[in-house]
Amino acid sequence: MIWRNEFNKTTVAGHDLFNSTSGEFIKSRYAGSQASLYTTAEDYARFMIALMKGEGLKESTVAEMLRSQINMKEENNFWGLGVGLEKSDKGLYFWQFGDYGLQKSFMIGSPDLHDGLVYFSNSYYGLCPSDEIIKIILGGEHPVFLNSIMGSYTGPIKKWVHLFCVKGVDEGIMAYNNEK
Repeated sequence: MIWRNEFNKTTVAGHDLFNSTSGEFIKSRYAGSQASLYTTAEDYARFMIALMKGEGLKESTVAEMLRSQINMKEENNFWGLGVGLEKSDKGLYFWQFGDYGLQKSFMIGSPDLHDGLVYFSNSYYGLCPSDEIIKIILGGEHPVFLNSIMGSYTGPIKKWVHLFCVKGVDEGIMAYNNEK
């Protein structure tokens, strides 16, 4: 992995299952194509905008990235090349998430509407509110949160675990009983 000391100025320490932190960013010693992208929210947003506009990439590359390559078992969810795809009531969106243990990221963008969002979190639970954040910012329903991958982050079980671990047993039980 290539790491320069100046990167240390822009990293954040993650918070674990119990909302505790070591106060230090833990970097991987090994590169892996599936999970070792270190970037900033600004650069991630630049990539998303380039993909939305088809700029900086070959036209054929963008077309393949945004073409359904593999169907997911859930309706209106597909895999393109390097990104997930969803067909929502507003049109086509591409999305991608990052899970680096105690840091999480999510991006979603529409090449048709030229809107989207990127967000980063320094929490084990960082993807839990992603469905609510996207409804507030982009509006509409997004099938990405119905698929088995993202549903494991945004579902009620993960949210209850968070309440139990961070807020305590009493608040976790109250939330559970209110959802029944």
